[in-house]
Order: sequence, then C-alpha cells, then structure tokens
Amino acid sequence: MNPNRFVMRCVWGMLFCVILLVVATAEGSSEWDGRPADIVRQVVVRYLSSCRLAVVGAERAVSDPSFTELVRAVGKAAPGVVVMEAEGTLSPASPRAISSIPQQALESDAKFPCRAFILYMTAANTSWIGRFLAKASLDVSPEIRVIGVGQPALAQQLLSLPALRNTAHALYLAVPPQPPFAIDSGDDEAVAVISRCHYCNQGHPDYVVLDYWRPLIGFQEGADLFPDQFQDCRGHAFQVVSMDWFPFLSFSRDTQLPGTTVTPQDSVDVRMLQAVARALNFT
Repeated sequence: MNPNRFVMRCVWGMLFCVILLVVATAEGSSEWDGRPADIVRQVVVRYLSSCRLAVVGAERAVSDPSFTELVRAVGKAAPGVVVMEAEGTLSPASPRAISSIPQQALESDAKFPCRAFILYMTAANTSWIGRFLAKASLDVSPEIRVIGVGQPALAQQLLSLPALRNTAHALYLAVPPQPPFAIDSGDDEAVAVISRCHYCNQGHPDYVVLDYWRPLIGFQEGADLFPDQFQDCRGHAFQVVSMDWFPFLSFSRDTQLPGTTVTPQDSVDVRMLQAVARALNFT
C-alpha cells in the first residue's frame, strides 16, 4: 500500500473519531452545564453544611447527569444527605406511598440542627412538586427550608405553592439554560436567587431577588439568603381567636352573631399583643 495513502487514511480516521466525540458530547451535555451543582454547593457550604438534607428529583431527572453532579456536590459539602425520587414515592401503586415518607427523610436528629429539601426541577415534569411538599406537612414544620433549582420560568410555580404558606425560608435558584458551546460569560449566565417573602407586598406575600450568582465570581452582593422574615411584618393583619376571660383578656362583641369580630378591651393579654404588634409592625 502507498505509504502516503495509508497516512491519509489514518488522518481522516482520527478526524472522524474527533467529530464523533464532539457530537456525542454536545448531545449528551446538559443545557445547564455545571452551574446548578456549583451554586447549590456554595449555598450548602455557606448555610446548610450542618443540616439534614434531602435532594429530591422527578423520575426522569434522577438519571440526568446534572442531577448526579448536584447530588455529588451536595454530598461533599454536607454529611447528612438523603436522595429521593419523588414520583415513585408518591405513586399509589408503590408500597412506599405513605404520608410519612418525606418526613422520614428529614427526621429530627440531634446531630443536625436544621433540615432542608433541595428540589431539582425541570420543565419536563413539575406536577410532583406540590404533592410532594404537601406530603411533607410543611405547614406544621415551618423551620424546614426549601430550595428549588431549575429554569427561571418555574420560580413562581414553586414559591406560590400553598404548601409553603408557613415555611420561613423558601428559595429558588433560577438557572437560565445555556446552549451548547456557549462562550459568552456575561449576564446570560447569571443565576437569580429568588426568595418567597411573607410580608414584602405591604404585609402580603411576594417574591424578591436577594442576589445574583455568576460562575467564577460567586454571589454578587453577598446578601443573607436566609434573613429573619419576622422582624418587620409590614402591617400584616393577623387573626386572633380567643375567649373572654378577664383579667387576662377582655373584649366586647361587635354583633351577637356567632364568629363575629370583637373590640379588645384593656386587659393583660391585649397589652401584650399591642406591645408585640408595635415591635413587629403588624395589626
């Protein structure tokens, strides 16, 4: 065989292999690249390294390389990590489909002073999120933190769920999709850290951007991602149910109908409520 022809065949063969490798890499790469794992790892290191964590994903997401990378990053940053496939847990056909599954994942333990769910969300399937959080009984466990990570369009879907109405800290890490071979490292790569704020909208719930995170830079403002939500209730109106029991509590009924509103009279508990209302700004 002609030596030059043999060399040319080898060169073309190597080029063909390189092209196949590039195509396979492009097809197998996640649109999120490594950003979800990077930002979640930094959140865990900064705030949740001593917490009991449950990383939760849908059935298809569990096999996603980005989900595997996220679990690995969280596992390195914190010792108490549980991985859950939510849909299988909630399926009626599954023997595990009992109301205590999410609670068991985050059982109280003296070794872990705090608890948190990390939800890996994709646009393909998000129907499990509300059902899973409802099973977790977050309304009676307001201290459990909830951190969602996914595309920006899903932020309000998570943070507006009724299951989070009593949750003190609910965050969403809005990771914009990145096309294959993206080189630009500008604002398109910024991850918005969005929080559900209980009283930001004149005493009503709202959603606020606490900070932005960028690759190689980290958090731009260095803001507290888990601030005290109850220092200022911004005029929120609370409902108090009690009984007329002087001298501790005294009131006059506005009407004689059952369940009517009342006008508080001077008494011990009323003075205490007024003092707390002035300090925390509620009515």
